[in-house]
Amino acid sequence: MLKIDVEGAEFDVLTGGINFIKTHKPEIILATHDCHVPGIESKCLRLLQQLNYTYKSIDDNKFIKGQADYLCKSNEDC
Repeated sequence: MLKIDVEGAEFDVLTGGINFIKTHKPEIILATHDCHVPGIESKCLRLLQQLNYTYKSIDDNKFIKGQADYLCKSNEDC
């Protein structure tokens, strides 16, 4: 499992670890921060979809404008 909470650098972490993600297909807890980098949430989620991941919000009814948390799972077996 990976937890990514890097205050706006989420896309950089995902792309930097793309080979690891493709090989090991870990579950990912992703915290996005549009409040720091506008558009980062959609950019990250699009990349995960391209990697055959699905995701669901795990915000538990708490909302901070520009921040969102997701549980992301591969649709493929390792």
